[in-house]
Amino acid sequence: MNFKTVQSFGYEHLIVEKYKEMLAPINKTVIQTNIKIGLAFGMSQFAMYTCMAAMFYFAGILLENIDDIDQEDVFKALFAIMFGAW
Repeated sequence: MNFKTVQSFGYEHLIVEKYKEMLAPINKTVIQTNIKIGLAFGMSQFAMYTCMAAMFYFAGILLENIDDIDQEDVFKALFAIMFGAW
């Protein structure tokens, strides 16, 4: 609030250091929380894309092994399952 007074005495670096000291415990907690949230989000995305990859893989196996299945029908079913799950 009294920046001109602090500046006139040349104590900017002290004020900045004091501010950093006050924020240090909060920063540590926030960083740990953000890491946990990031890992949880990453794992959920990994699980989702792994399931999608498995669906496409097994659809390919079905198309390869069964002759009377049309590709268009298989992909319609896959996209219906994916969008329904979302």
